[in-house]
Amino acid sequence: MVRIKDEPGNQRIADIRLAMSGKVFEEARDLFYEDEGLQDKLIPVFRTGEEEPLMYLRFQSNLSEDFDGEMRKRLPVYVSEFRKYDESDPCIDLSFLKRGEIYVFDEIDEYSYLCAKLIGKYLPEVYVFFTDSSAGLFLEETGHRHIIEGISDFYRNYGHLVSKSIIHVISKSLGMDPDEPEQFLKKKYSSLELMTSLFWQTESESFGTENPDKTFCLIKNPLGMEGLADMLRFAVYRAEAAVMNTPEFIPVIDLSVIGDDNQFNGGNGENVWNMFFRQISAVPPEEVYKSKRVILMRDNLRSLNPWIQEQIFFADDKALFSKWVRFSDATEEYVTNLYADIIPEDSKRILGVIGRGSDYNMNAMEGILNRPSGPWALLSYVEKIFREGCYDRIFLATEDENVFRCFMDSKLKNHISSVPQPRVSISPDDNRFLVDIYKEENRDGYRDNLRYLGIIHILSKCTSLISSTNCGAYRLALGFNGGKYESTEVYDLNAANHQ
Repeated sequence: MVRIKDEPGNQRIADIRLAMSGKVFEEARDLFYEDEGLQDKLIPVFRTGEEEPLMYLRFQSNLSEDFDGEMRKRLPVYVSEFRKYDESDPCIDLSFLKRGEIYVFDEIDEYSYLCAKLIGKYLPEVYVFFTDSSAGLFLEETGHRHIIEGISDFYRNYGHLVSKSIIHVISKSLGMDPDEPEQFLKKKYSSLELMTSLFWQTESESFGTENPDKTFCLIKNPLGMEGLADMLRFAVYRAEAAVMNTPEFIPVIDLSVIGDDNQFNGGNGENVWNMFFRQISAVPPEEVYKSKRVILMRDNLRSLNPWIQEQIFFADDKALFSKWVRFSDATEEYVTNLYADIIPEDSKRILGVIGRGSDYNMNAMEGILNRPSGPWALLSYVEKIFREGCYDRIFLATEDENVFRCFMDSKLKNHISSVPQPRVSISPDDNRFLVDIYKEENRDGYRDNLRYLGIIHILSKCTSLISSTNCGAYRLALGFNGGKYESTEVYDLNAANHQ
């Protein structure tokens, strides 16, 4: 994104002069992308006939403030830099922009400027406010467009508008904090998020001439260190986002990114989705790659497309799983047989227990994830619930050796069923994630994740569910259960400490 800088400070100035105009952001954008050597310099902008720069324009990668080099290695990311866009493109999606009756922009930048122009062009009844005085250099004030000193100025002079739907737009690269979904209720977004909502349908490819009357949404992401729970949920959320406002769109999942060193196929290019599930549409990926219009839904950061954000934080997993997820024949046979092998026929009331531990206990995860309750605290609580609920069996799902041993050495051991699997013990000071350990041990990613799905299937058939933290297994079990649990509970460290 191109942003304004008033003073150069210590940053170098390019040997280029741009004249102030309504196209100056686009001109600077083209220069920055044509010559990447300019991206660490400032481009001065002058008024006609003046020798002193009016401002400087700088380039900022849409990821630069949010991800360091190490994180980019661990989580292969794709975020559009919007190198080229046409404000008259017929594929622009205005449906999200239409939600607001008033937009308050903190800062004038390349993206907020374009959004303001599009609002004026297509939604002239919508009010636009900028709290950045520099906006006056680019936009004329009108009856629906104003430059104000701040939010207090808005309430002081435009209080009659406060009953309207107000959307606040900030210029930070990624405005949404994944841990604070209430920002949706506050209607607070970044200008990058608005851009993504506008142009997500324009990022398309024509792979051939087939299906000229159809539009496919190709969900094709590198998975990196994501686990099966994240992969499944995020793919489903994208599928639902694709058809929210355009039900005629056809989503197709192809997680076959060659060189993507994930835990499922090691980057061999096999479609990870098809390894476990049936395709979500009647059209196979092979046919999509011969088709005329294919929208690429490849951004794998959950903080970008507002349509995907809303699925992640507010979607009904039960409904979405029922709609989109079907086990492949091989997976269905495996999970059915596993349930029969593990759960005794006379078990009628089963308490499902997820003892997530291992890398969730690492000190490095402090403040990032809710810490699980410790093995003994979890056992003590499960003993209480087991008695009170009159259950006749516990199904224990855990990858943590300490949790497993704690339960199997307890007086509940004769009531416990579990799936045989390799388990690990990770110390709080360790810096290896489960995926790292699995790679070191050359584990069979397909077999491991097939077993994981079998465990989720058994959990989803239990009468009630307790988890030591809000982890992927817990969320998947809720989704596959379809709302039939008598009770569910996350008994994490915080809950244990307040017991």
